[in-house]
Amino acid sequence: MRRPRYTAPSFALALGLLLHVAPADAQDKAAAYKARCDQGDSQACDDLGVLYHEGAEVPQDLAMALSLFKKACEGGSPGGCHNLGVIYTQGPAALQAPVKGDLAYEKACRLNYMSSCANLGINYEFGKRKPKNIKKAIEFYNKACQGKEPLACNNLGILYLRGAQVPRDEDKGLRYLAAACEGGFAQSCQEVAKRHFNQDDAKAAYFHRLGCNAGSADDCSDLGFLYRNGRGVQQDLARAEALYQEACAAGSRYGCYNLAVLSIDGPDTPDNNARILQLLDPTCEAGDQDACVKLAGLHLLGRVKLREDAQALDLLQRACNLGQANGCYNLAVIYDEGNLRPRDLAQALALYKKACDAGSGSACFNLGITYDAAQDVPRDAKVAARYFERACNHGHDGACNNLGRRFETGDGVPADLKRAAELYEAACDRGLAVSCANLGNLYEQGRGVPADKARAWTLHDKACQGGHTASCKR
Repeated sequence: MRRPRYTAPSFALALGLLLHVAPADAQDKAAAYKARCDQGDSQACDDLGVLYHEGAEVPQDLAMALSLFKKACEGGSPGGCHNLGVIYTQGPAALQAPVKGDLAYEKACRLNYMSSCANLGINYEFGKRKPKNIKKAIEFYNKACQGKEPLACNNLGILYLRGAQVPRDEDKGLRYLAAACEGGFAQSCQEVAKRHFNQDDAKAAYFHRLGCNAGSADDCSDLGFLYRNGRGVQQDLARAEALYQEACAAGSRYGCYNLAVLSIDGPDTPDNNARILQLLDPTCEAGDQDACVKLAGLHLLGRVKLREDAQALDLLQRACNLGQANGCYNLAVIYDEGNLRPRDLAQALALYKKACDAGSGSACFNLGITYDAAQDVPRDAKVAARYFERACNHGHDGACNNLGRRFETGDGVPADLKRAAELYEAACDRGLAVSCANLGNLYEQGRGVPADKARAWTLHDKACQGGHTASCKR
């Protein structure tokens, strides 16, 4: 299952036309708006301008829309001034008048129209039609953010997180981004959730939920990951699947990948395997190397059918070339076992090392086994111990057990019974039965830990329940 993948936060670069939803009886409304506009109702002039801009039940006429927005602004409508500013700065080239647009934004901002304040902040921050002036940008952003404009809060948050033009202040930056997320600005939610992930998963789930509700497909996928693993929320596989489906349907390749992984855990049936292929194939084609590696592995296992074996090898090689650890690891296994390719130990070792360097605990573990076994290469206990340590650091429980054994016996490392007990305990807590048995032996003998027969019996019982048959006979 793929953990959430986060990208760097990005600035939002402008707010567009304030569009009102045209009512079903827009034609009648247009006549009513015109009558009220002619009588000096500036809001009606703005509403009529929106209808002409959108061509909603009246012929689209941008020049007429511009004229109406100008009249609305002159009459004191803040929305009219904002819309006038948008037409002058973002409209068709023939209608653009940037200086007039900024004047319209400034009037709207003075009238507490926060979207215009945010756009002025953008102009000053990025030098759009004005000299760059970060102090003025922050002034306008602050006003807009205090007025609940989430885009301005987002841009303020990024300024303080990056610390490029203002003193870096992560706490302040996160507060602004949280305000933007809670105001419905989806792209802020991902960054706030990232900062809480692994530290406070309940908060991460809260912000991913807000992002998902605001339309962020990747937030839906990341929330699904938390439900899948019971992190910050009660584990709920059905909810996770529904979120992955929502994310995938909305275009998140992470959602499609995670949905495929859930299906892989399901039955090995033609219908389910066809679904897996349908999910992984376009995700791989879109450049997702995890999906390519998974697809190749399933082909080699016979669960999905690619055009030929060479295609699976090509997918693994491409992923490995891009630094994807599992791509290199799976290729290494193929060369190590002589499966689909003649056995080539030198190539296998090179690929294991590349995969280990890229973070594959399994690759580091296999290297440790290779240097420990003295079958294909001369035995080197020190090198084996180093690889077991790296694999253990990547979360490989078998490697933690093997490293513990070396600290217990002093094989390749200085003997350290306390360290051995710590390693056995960590692997035992994660369910590795042999480590529970090894730790039980230490408690039984009082080596590295205080002698404790009751604790030893409990550990051997746990090892027995986990399938370690020797512990069942004690």
